[in-house]
Amino acid sequence: MNAAPAPEPRAEDRPARLTVGVVGAGRVGPALAASLRLAGHRPVAVSAVSDASRRRAAALLPDVPVVEPARVLALA
Repeated sequence: MNAAPAPEPRAEDRPARLTVGVVGAGRVGPALAASLRLAGHRPVAVSAVSDASRRRAAALLPDVPVVEPARVLALA
């Protein structure tokens, strides 16, 4: 009798390897942080200046606070 292989643990179930802070929510930063989250890392803060960058951060990292750049560095 063959047992089905155990499923891979989900990224959010594995211990985070890095805490990630994003200074600047342009086109790359939030996408990179979202990808790093899928790989098991933990985004902790993002900074955003424009309305567009705030919307981008909220869409890609909905549970990550938008804070001042100095606070991003302190949290990461």
